[in-house]
Amino acid sequence: MITNNSSPRGRSLEKDFKRLIDDERFHDTAIKCSDGETIYSCKAILATRSDFFNSCIFNESLESNNNLLFKNINSAAMKVLLEFLYTSNVEGLITVDNIVEVYYASIHFDLIDLQDHIIESTRKFSMDKNVDVGKKLLSECVKKFSIKVDNKMSQVLINWVAKNKLENSEIDSLSLKGLKFFLEKTYDTQIPFATPEFNIWEYTLAKSIRKVIQNETIIERILDKKSFSMCEPQEIEGIKNHSTPLIKFINLKRMDGEEIEQHVEPFGTYPTQELKKSYSSILNGRGLGFIRGVPIFRWKNNGPSLKISVDGFTVEGRSLENDLRLLIADERFYDIALKCSDGVTIYGCKAILATRSDVFSAYIFNESVEKNNNLSFNDINSTAMKVILEFLYTSKFDCLNVDNIIESYFASILFDLIDLQEHIIEFTIKISLMNENEDVGKKLLSECVKKFSLEADNKMSRVLIYWVAKNKLEKNEIDSLSLEGLRYLLEKTFDTQIPFATPEFNIWEYSLIKAIRKVIQNETLIDEILDKSSFSTCEPQEVEEIKNHLTPIISYIDLNRMDTKEIKQHVEPFGIFSAIDISNVYCSKALDEELEFIRGIPIFKWINYKSSTSDNQIIITNGGFVAEVIQPKSILGDLIFKSNKSNGIYEWDISIEKLCGNIYIGICDVNEDLDKTDQKYHGWVLGSDGYVYYKKKWKWYDAKFKEGDKVTVHLDMKNRSCAFSINNNKKSVISEWNNIPSQVYPIVSMECGSKLRMGPQIISMDLLKEMITA
Repeated sequence: MITNNSSPRGRSLEKDFKRLIDDERFHDTAIKCSDGETIYSCKAILATRSDFFNSCIFNESLESNNNLLFKNINSAAMKVLLEFLYTSNVEGLITVDNIVEVYYASIHFDLIDLQDHIIESTRKFSMDKNVDVGKKLLSECVKKFSIKVDNKMSQVLINWVAKNKLENSEIDSLSLKGLKFFLEKTYDTQIPFATPEFNIWEYTLAKSIRKVIQNETIIERILDKKSFSMCEPQEIEGIKNHSTPLIKFINLKRMDGEEIEQHVEPFGTYPTQELKKSYSSILNGRGLGFIRGVPIFRWKNNGPSLKISVDGFTVEGRSLENDLRLLIADERFYDIALKCSDGVTIYGCKAILATRSDVFSAYIFNESVEKNNNLSFNDINSTAMKVILEFLYTSKFDCLNVDNIIESYFASILFDLIDLQEHIIEFTIKISLMNENEDVGKKLLSECVKKFSLEADNKMSRVLIYWVAKNKLEKNEIDSLSLEGLRYLLEKTFDTQIPFATPEFNIWEYSLIKAIRKVIQNETLIDEILDKSSFSTCEPQEVEEIKNHLTPIISYIDLNRMDTKEIKQHVEPFGIFSAIDISNVYCSKALDEELEFIRGIPIFKWINYKSSTSDNQIIITNGGFVAEVIQPKSILGDLIFKSNKSNGIYEWDISIEKLCGNIYIGICDVNEDLDKTDQKYHGWVLGSDGYVYYKKKWKWYDAKFKEGDKVTVHLDMKNRSCAFSINNNKKSVISEWNNIPSQVYPIVSMECGSKLRMGPQIISMDLLKEMITA
């Protein structure tokens, strides 16, 4: 008989199994939770749905007494867990009061799908207008997991708390441990952040005081007077004990001198030495931005014509963009489904899509689509589709990032969105100029080749080639550049005039070791192969696989750019290049027809050389292209220029950003001893005073340079000669320099406070745009 409160059995698997949760007839195991409550369940369901439960249940000791004990999981979390195991549905069961406990339990039982559902719920809760909820959950998360936790839950909660300004006048739910965790994880971050560093200090101080003193009137007086003078010694000690673990994650360099002097220093919580360092950094212009991360703020409602959303981030009534952004998530206007390549379906509004895109218009008004309102895209994933929809609705692309940039660019081409393509290219150029993580460019180039093909030639691929080419390929680094990406890079730069950082021999070494690592994962064995310049320690099938990986690549490695010794000792023994290729290159060298040792325009970075007598006197920034010194110092470039009988004319530019005293620019022998302290310069150099110098000899060269000037070094390694230009005004070759060695380093010598930049073309967005469209 079917009652009014139940549905027929056999219709719904979920409803039938939901009944089973409370059906005592099938309760054959007891689960005792951390709060003392015991929950009963069915072994068959638990063991079938969870490997963890399966291993617990069929443990010999448990099979006999049918009891399980979980000391770290309370009954509220266990009930949600059982609901999921029985029905795969926890809709409405996850709340802000149990979400941290349930997430902990889902990790304990290795329930990946439940973890994902909880994280999605956490993101939804983060839209709550009550900002204290995020602080409460972050504190619970740190308490439940530990101060070292780093999982998806903690990341979502950090983002939640970070976007809301910390107010020192508010008594909230963020614990001191939660605050420490929050400050540590965001210390050097690029997430949206709402609280300036000085306000973080005020908030931390007030919270530490409140742990010791509960009288709000006294607390206000302490903060107003900026002094602990009214506190007992044990109270001061208690406050400092609470604040000490926190202040090391508060950066004084993000405050101004007045804030430190008037509001921080009087409390005596920072060591005197640290305060002095901060003052020094600020006075010398090395202070940091006033806020960590990406600054975020809320709108103020200054008039009745504006409607500010509850969370303060959205303004309605003035901006077409903001109003249309609301439409993206408004389900009332969903009338078409877009199924993406990753299986996710995104919904949109036909009117917007068809109006904003000719491609969408053609799709939408296709007869079959008009009937079923469904579109499928086999090559576009949901993250890229979200970028496309955001752009079509708002002309913005706020959700664009390094993780979705290639997919988004591919989609922008498919939908023929020219403006979005240009935005994406400009975004990519910016991160290529600002991001000092060289591996990001390699990762993106590999993704680009995989997404488009080895034959692709578009603005994105060109930007990424410039990005990767300007950074030296290091054989000892395990990076993200795929073999296909490497082949593409070498093919596109084989005969190029773009800035390039890697000599041809180093390209060979890098390619060889990357191919070996595809076959052999033992680093010790790999080192042995390279040391011996031989595959003698490898199995025949391993050698064959390595050669198969290298064969498509070596067509784009030019032996004629290596010297005879490199080929004889480090290339020929591996038997990768054919005998005829080796013979031809030896013939070319015999006829003095060899090429420069590096393709393109040589580009190098400054080496932070630490001498035996000094340390930390050189500041290298901008990915290695900018150097400044705090003591007189000589700095080498990381590229050795080699002599050549047939070719070898090289040029590089150096921009003078700050000039204090004299700067000397030029070249030096690769064996030059930079520890010599009896001279201000090394090697063959041009001084900012207009003289050229070598050892203790000098000559008037009529080539003074000053702040803002560009100095170009013209090095001829065929004839072993050198000349200089100032702002493109080239001077004559220095005839007295007739003893330049066969291998030299670029070098600069600077006095305290000087700063220079290598290669202005590297940091010019306009020039890079011009180059990729040429």
